[in-house]
Amino acid sequence: MKNIAEKVEKAVKNFNSRNSPFSMAEIIAISDDKLKVSFLGYFLERYNRYDTFENFKAVLEEEGIKSEIENVSDEESEAIVTFRF
Repeated sequence: MKNIAEKVEKAVKNFNSRNSPFSMAEIIAISDDKLKVSFLGYFLERYNRYDTFENFKAVLEEEGIKSEIENVSDEESEAIVTFRF
């Protein structure tokens, strides 16, 4: 799991460097088969949220992690997304 955690951390760093302040990702939890991420930023107010989640998924794939969006919880100030590996 350490290898996956390191790759996810790198993906989050890359995603944030490309998208901040428009959108920012923050790891909530990582397990053997799932990742829960909080997304914050202007995209919550103006744009299609799912495009942002798909962009994050693509950054995960750049790090060699294949994933699918399992669940999206839309909150007023953040979106919490669960990805399944």
